Amino acid sequence: MNRIKELREKKGIGQKALAADLRVTQPTISDWEAGRKVPSSKSASRLADYFGVSMDYLLCRENPVKETATLNARDQRDIAKSMEELTERLMSEEGLMFNGNPITPEQKQSLLNAMQLGVEAAKLRNKEKYTPKKYRKPKE
Repeated sequence: MNRIKELREKKGIGQKALAADLRVTQPTISDWEAGRKVPSSKSASRLADYFGVSMDYLLCRENPVKETATLNARDQRDIAKSMEELTERLMSEEGLMFNGNPITPEQKQSLLNAMQLGVEAAKLRNKEKYTPKKYRKPKE
């Protein structure tokens, strides 16, 4: 169970402190980390809650959460510029309809909000897909 050790070290605590927090003995933590024993379902649940991970992750049944791209200031400016253009176009259009009725200002704003979320998601997806490995941040 090297995930337990990995999570414990990442949190910066020792086996004794973890054992005290979970109300088990230090040798029990050592056995779990070495793979000599497997935590009971109750203990695994407490461990997962303690570290804020799923039980599947804790028990090595699921891969770690991959690091995701983030939007920097330049990306935010690009998105803001795109959204200004989209807003101008949408607000200047006459005769827009939704379900056979003229679109209301609230519906226009909802549409713009949804479009912004879509533009942000596309930007993030493209950053993840097209950023060369040599420029990616190293994992801890």
